[in-house]
Amino acid sequence: DGSPAHVERADKILRNEFSFNNEAHHLSDPFDWTTNPSRDIEWLILLHKFYYARDLGAAYRHTGEDHYPRKWVQLVSSWMNQVPYGFIDSQVTGRRLQQWVLAYHYFVPKRRTPAITSQFLIEFLRSIHAQTRYVCEHLTTEGNHRTIELYAIFLVAVVFPELRDATWLLNFATQELLKNMEQDLLEDGVHRELSTDYHHTVLKNYLRVKELAVLNHVPLPARFDELVKRALDFSMYIHKPDGLIPAVNDGDSNSYLSLLKKANSY
Repeated sequence: DGSPAHVERADKILRNEFSFNNEAHHLSDPFDWTTNPSRDIEWLILLHKFYYARDLGAAYRHTGEDHYPRKWVQLVSSWMNQVPYGFIDSQVTGRRLQQWVLAYHYFVPKRRTPAITSQFLIEFLRSIHAQTRYVCEHLTTEGNHRTIELYAIFLVAVVFPELRDATWLLNFATQELLKNMEQDLLEDGVHRELSTDYHHTVLKNYLRVKELAVLNHVPLPARFDELVKRALDFSMYIHKPDGLIPAVNDGDSNSYLSLLKKANSY
């Protein structure tokens, strides 16, 4: 549900004020998606991941004001008109697909805002489909980025079964996810990049797949659950008494107790 904090952040997006990695920039209206106002490439990457779409959606749910979906349509439409598929790399596409589907959930089902037209939805679904096929053909070879990309494919296939090749996408994502798990999880369930943070990044995506599968009656191989349980065992033991994980290798000291709680429900 939305909150005043979402509204505050979304109002900055309405003014094209974007802040990533503690660096804020006010972009022109319209702006060039391929030009980075920062010397940090990660700033541009975060712009293309669309995490801020959640704030627009939550602000809309909290206020019912049409300028939030109108801004979302403007941003998505200008992105579709300017940016070639695969811009930057595949994992950015995977993240963006997740955020676009999340925003769709906020703005479209059971809502009637004039900001979102049937023509926009047609172009939106075409782009979702094209970006998903691009990810299928340009998967990262290994690691947590590949897991993120495969979850995005699975998500699109489940949420939009009306897509012409949704069944193919679902089968592809399911098969490749299992191969990815076999390749990336060591015998003790630890992710091969040996980062406590990355371990939970991939685990989070595995559990999202499981949640979608349960809610939509999509069968998963028994081996999927077996491998996830091994990864969960490591997660349980790596949490310290204060609820935090140690920052081993590339990552931060975070808490994923809520992830363990969710996993327990499945």
